[in-house]
Formats: sequence, structure tokens, C-alpha cells
Amino acid sequence: MRRIFDQIARRRDRVVAIGDQALVGLSNFLALAAFARVLPREDFAAIGVAVAIHYVIFGFHRAAIVMPYILSAKDRSDPVPRSAWAWLAMRVSLLVGLLLFLAALGLGLSGLSLFATKCALFAAFQSPGLLLQEFAKRWLYQHQRPGAVLISSGSGFALVLAGVALVALALPVAMLASAVLGAAALAAALIAFLLCRPSRDGLGVRAATLIGRRREFTLWQSLAHIPYILYNNGYTLLLAIFTGPMAAAGYTALRTLLSPSVSLISAVDSTDKLRAIAAFHEDGPPGAKRSADRTRRLLLALNGPFLLAAAFLAAPYQHLVLGPAYHHPVEMAVLAVYCLLLSINQPFETFLVVQEQARTLLFSRCLSAVLAVAGLMLLGPLLGLLGAAIALVIAQACNLGALWWLSRRQLRSFPMPSREMAVTA
Repeated sequence: MRRIFDQIARRRDRVVAIGDQALVGLSNFLALAAFARVLPREDFAAIGVAVAIHYVIFGFHRAAIVMPYILSAKDRSDPVPRSAWAWLAMRVSLLVGLLLFLAALGLGLSGLSLFATKCALFAAFQSPGLLLQEFAKRWLYQHQRPGAVLISSGSGFALVLAGVALVALALPVAMLASAVLGAAALAAALIAFLLCRPSRDGLGVRAATLIGRRREFTLWQSLAHIPYILYNNGYTLLLAIFTGPMAAAGYTALRTLLSPSVSLISAVDSTDKLRAIAAFHEDGPPGAKRSADRTRRLLLALNGPFLLAAAFLAAPYQHLVLGPAYHHPVEMAVLAVYCLLLSINQPFETFLVVQEQARTLLFSRCLSAVLAVAGLMLLGPLLGLLGAAIALVIAQACNLGALWWLSRRQLRSFPMPSREMAVTA
């Protein structure tokens, strides 16, 4: 028993990350499952598209703020106070909310599309809080406050449950449902910053000073996110455009059922990027590769059984959670394969990111995006949601081959001192 506790203590950050992501993932799972049951299908589709819009924004936020902040841990002597990143994240979240509200107002006044107006408005409710919550979590990890991470995510979890109960039992209104997700995330972020307060010495640091220090990495990471939008988090938006709200609602429902797998990938990635950075400092690319390989084995061991069960028990799983409104067992089995490929591919991307190889990553993502969009345009009209799922699997399978080759090339380009010493001897 003592050995078990010692192992947990040594892997405290990873255990906390999985616990945190379990709380966040479970709250999202319960919320979206409840909303799918009680809301009209078009309103649920609008919430799903709003989530997709958030992830489109989040990708650029991650490239410009979150990843440079994480990578700044590599800077041994840094004259700029790290609290400046926290204040920047707050300002950007506020700006995103304002811009989304203006977009919703413009769409509403134009009268072009009520569905598009709802999507923009729901995104304005959700995205600012979710952006700030994600940065706040990284802020706590960087300051080695794992207990605060769990307090923050636990508070958000409790608020989501209270909001879901209100929507499901008293007020089944889509606007309230969307506001619940955003308000709970904002509260969790504020609690995180209260538990680990940013110092005021970074308040006056300009965004250009922070982002400009890794200008090239931020640029290429942002460019690499554009194709990533097309085959991952923004795929719901493409489905809504090409096939309408009903297919987007079905896809959102299936992604909700498979979200524990995606949450696990995010949880492990939260700490293993830092481990990969440390391994890279110690042993260069070979060390980063060993760290990524360990992460991949862990993800497959944890995700594999769940995805296998979700594929074989798709029909009863859907009926249990979503009720009779959604029945897509074959499509769900195909999407389970897609999630398994994500588990394999994410450590390859981490290996490239810690070496700031954003240009290399852009190549693999462009390949995946072209295949996903082409597959959707070709198979979507023929097979509907099933065609969209098959397109994603094809894109990720080809992405696996590309990432393997690119990682191998990056590793070979690194001079191996031990080999050179052996040859000299």
C-alpha cells in the first residue's frame, strides 16, 4: 500500500491533471447530455456550433498566449514578470466576449439567419469564461499548485451541476443553458486566480512585448491551427454549413458520448508537455521522444478499453444517455476509431511542439485538413453523418503516417554525441 502511495506522490501532477480533466469532462458530458434531452434539436445544434466557435478561437488563443506561456518555462532568466501573461489572458477574454456580442448583434440586425445569430450569441456567453479557465489551469500548474487546480475545477463542476438542474427541471431554455457553461467556467477561473494571485508588477506589460518574444513560433503555430480547425474542433461548424443543423446536432451528441476519451488526452497532455520540455532540456530530441512514447503508451492503455466498449455498445450507450432522439451506432463506432487515432497522434505533436517545430506541424495538419474537407464534401452528401465520420478517420490515419515520418526526420537531424564519440574511439 505504501508503494502505491509513493507512486501517486511521484506522479502527483499527472494524477491531479486527470482528476481535474475528469471533473471538467464529466460536467460537460452531463450538461450536453441533459441539453440534448430537453432542448429542441436546432437549439442543441446551436450550442454545439457555439462550442465549435469557441474552439476555433481557443486554438489561436492557445497559439498566441497559452503555448508561449508554457514554453517560457524554458527561459532560465526572464526579466519580464510571468504575471504579465495572466493579465494578458484576462484582457483577451474580455475582448473576445465583446467581439462575439457585436457579431451576434450585427447578425440579428441584418436578419440573415436566426440560427447563425443564436450560434454567435451562445459563443459570446461561453467562450470568454472557457478561455480564461483554460489559462488559469496552466497558471496553477506552472506555479505548482495542484490542490488549487482541483478546488477550481471542483467549484466549476458544482456550478455546472446546479445550472443543469435548473435548465432540465425548471427552465429548458437554450440561452440559459449556454450561459450556465460560460458562467461556471468564469467562476472557476476567478477562483483559480484568487488562490494564486498574479502580482500587479506585470499589469503594465504590453501584449506585443510578450507575444513578440516568440513571434515566429506564434505565427506558425497560429497558421498550423487553421487546418486543425477544419478537421477537429471546427468540424461541427463545417457540418452545419454543408449539411445543416440536424447533422451538427447528431455529431455534437456523439462527440459528447466520446468526450471522456478527448478529456483524458487533454489531461495527460496538460502535464506531459512539461515533462517533455524537461526531457528535451536533459537529453535533447531523444529525451523528448522517450517522453512522448511513454505518453502514447499511457493514452492507449487508458483510452483503448473505453473506446472499444463505446464502439461495441454504441446503441445501448446512446439510448441510456441521450434517449431515443439520437441513434447513430455505426457512426459512433467509426468516431471511436478516430478518437483512438487522436490518442496515438497527440504525443507526436507534443514531440514537435516542445522543439518549436511549428512549420513542420503545419505540414501534417494541412494534409489532414485537405483530406477531411474533401472527404466531407465527397462522402457527406452520400452517407450523411457516417460519411463525415469516415472522412475524419481517413484524415487522422494519414496524419499518423505524416507525423511518424516528420518526427523520425526531426530525430535524425539531431547530432548524437554518443555515436560520434564511438566513431572517434
